[in-house]
Amino acid sequence: MKLIKYSLLAIAFLIFASAVNAQKKKGYTLVTTIKHPKYRFKSSDIDLDSRAAHVRALKITKNEKYLIISYGFDPTILTIHELGGYWQRLKEYEIAGVIDLNNSYYYEEDSCMYVNYERYSTKYKKIDLKTDRFKIVPCNTTPNGCDYIDERDKTSIHTSNNKFFITKSKHYKSDVLIYMKEE
Repeated sequence: MKLIKYSLLAIAFLIFASAVNAQKKKGYTLVTTIKHPKYRFKSSDIDLDSRAAHVRALKITKNEKYLIISYGFDPTILTIHELGGYWQRLKEYEIAGVIDLNNSYYYEEDSCMYVNYERYSTKYKKIDLKTDRFKIVPCNTTPNGCDYIDERDKTSIHTSNNKFFITKSKHYKSDVLIYMKEE
C-alpha cells in the first residue's frame, strides 16, 4: 500500500514538473506570470478556459515603457502594464467589440492610446490615459494617420534589446509569461 502511495506521488510530481518545464525559452528565465485581470485567487469572475478570456494579442509601445495586452472579444479587455520592473498593471479598459492591437498604438506626446476597433475599420477609440476618457476619432485625425498593417496579432514578442521575451501561455491561455534573458 505504501509503495502505491509513493508511486502515485512520484507520478504526480513528474506530471507537475513536466507541465512547468513544458514551456521554456532557451537562454531565458521565467520572471513572472501576468494573470487575467478578472482572475482572483483561483475563484474567477469569468471562465478562464473560454475563448472570451484568452490572450488575443501583445504589444510593446515604441518607447518600450508599456506592455499592452488584449483579452477576449466583445467586449475586449485591454490592460496596460509597466515594462520591466514589477510589471504592474497600470490601466484596465473594457472595450465593446473586437480590437485590432496591431493597428493600435500609444502616442507619448498626448498620453493617449489610439485603439483600432472592429477589424478593417478606419475609426479609432482615443483613450486619454490621464482622464480615462474615450473618444471616437477617424483615422486621418490620429498621429499615425490611416496606415494599416495587415498581419496577425502577435502572442509572442521580444523587447528591442531582447532582454525580455513575452508570450501567451500554452497551457493557461489567459496567462502571459515574462522571461528575462540569462546573463
